[in-house]
Parts: sequence; structure tokens; C-alpha cells
Amino acid sequence: MPGQDIQALKLVAKEIKSNLQKYAPARRGGNENLRKQLDATNSLNSIIKKTKIDYNVELKSQDVATISIDVAPKYAEYGKFWNTPDVSWQVKTQKTGNLDKIDFGERSIDDAIYKYLDLFADEIAENMAESVGDKLVNALNSK
Repeated sequence: MPGQDIQALKLVAKEIKSNLQKYAPARRGGNENLRKQLDATNSLNSIIKKTKIDYNVELKSQDVATISIDVAPKYAEYGKFWNTPDVSWQVKTQKTGNLDKIDFGERSIDDAIYKYLDLFADEIAENMAESVGDKLVNALNSK
């Protein structure tokens, strides 16, 4: 993976880590145990894992990045009940005002990816427009 790709993935990982703190539920009374454990468990290196795979018969290889987070870290295993397709009835009926925190892990990843996809798409479009503009100017000047 070129260096720029790695830097981009690190930006995405930082955003995911930040989103986990923003989207994870908190208990009444300000108990931040889940958020503390999420922060301690999900390091930038553990969120983005890079591997090399062989992808065709010519045995060419390519670097691939995998994004993963632990939503039920040690000492805060209850995080899994907030982040499953079939959220437990205790979570659905809770009165802590955290209903918007259901699926916090998935939302943390999705929001970070969409944010940076938009930024990268804009940058690519600008670079393409500049390149096409330069080629057009060169073509017009050469006549």
C-alpha cells in the first residue's frame, strides 16, 4: 500500500475511535466504563489491519485493509447488547435516554468511512479536473 493510503487509513481509524466515544452509551450517573474500555481496547493499529492477499492465477498480490472494532471489551462486555441486530429487551426498554446509542459500533465505522470517502472523492475529482484542464490547455496551445 502506498504511504498515502496508510495515512488515509490512519485518519479513518482516528475518526472511528472518536466516534466510538461519541456514540457509545453511558450509564446513569455518568459512568463512562464502556467508553473507557472501548478507548483502551481499540487502538489505531487494532482498528485497521493490513494483510497481503493473492488475488489471481498470475499470483499477483495486493495489500488489503480490514476495519474491525471490539464493541464488547473486557470489563465492559455488556457493550455487545447495544450493538447486535437483535438488541436485548433490556436495552430496548431502558430509561437512560440512550436509545440513540443502539448499534454504536456500526455507526462509528460507517460515519467515519462516509466522511472520508466524500473527502477523497472530492480530492480525486479536483485532481482529475486539473489534469483534464492542463491537457486541454496544452492541446489548444499546440495548434
